[in-house]
Amino acid sequence: MMNFLIRLMAALVLIVGVGMVQIGAEAQEARVIKVQGKKAIVQFDDGYKPKVGEILGGEGGDSGGGGSSGGRDTILGGSAEFSSLSTNPGGASTSGLSLAVRYGWNAVDMEYGPIGSFSYATASSSSSRAIGVGGFFDYNLVPNKVGNDMVYGLGAMGTYVTTTTTTGSVESNSSTMKFELGGQVKWFALGNSVAIRGDGVYSHEQITPASGTSTTRSGFVVRGGLYVYF
Repeated sequence: MMNFLIRLMAALVLIVGVGMVQIGAEAQEARVIKVQGKKAIVQFDDGYKPKVGEILGGEGGDSGGGGSSGGRDTILGGSAEFSSLSTNPGGASTSGLSLAVRYGWNAVDMEYGPIGSFSYATASSSSSRAIGVGGFFDYNLVPNKVGNDMVYGLGAMGTYVTTTTTTGSVESNSSTMKFELGGQVKWFALGNSVAIRGDGVYSHEQITPASGTSTTRSGFVVRGGLYVYF
């Protein structure tokens, strides 16, 4: 189990790292030295050499829902989750650790895109491994654009998950439809492009085994992650 989790966490760090490298390669900061009318003299950091006629990206000014986010158009990142849920009927409890990676688009007031998830969970006499795909949707009460360092709002997510459960030496398969609804906050404490994200949601799952009776599982989930915008 430990090796499995280490590999997943390494993959997540690699994905976020690639996004941050891409930002460093594509987005250069410039400092305005002098302004005269509509012309300005700017100074670049990190040895960047601008070319004559090059168009530089700006913050884009104020824009409403559906407009450009001014440097935060695309999302790449992931989150880690620890959960403790109860199953009905039966009342059994399950503890789990999961990682989720998302790629999406930011339209200032709304964010959306696909999700891929990987998880490992343990119960009293069994363990399970799961892979899921789905999508997310955020409604931001504070516009997510450059200049706003604290963005919060509502969030929803739906995923379809396939699970392999091991009890002793016996393996069984099942499928799950999972829906979440709650609140989310994104804090750009590491600059305009890197956000620390937290979610508090109510999760509801419909679990359908290959044979037997379907069950539901529900409860509250707290999640944290690191996201790159570019």
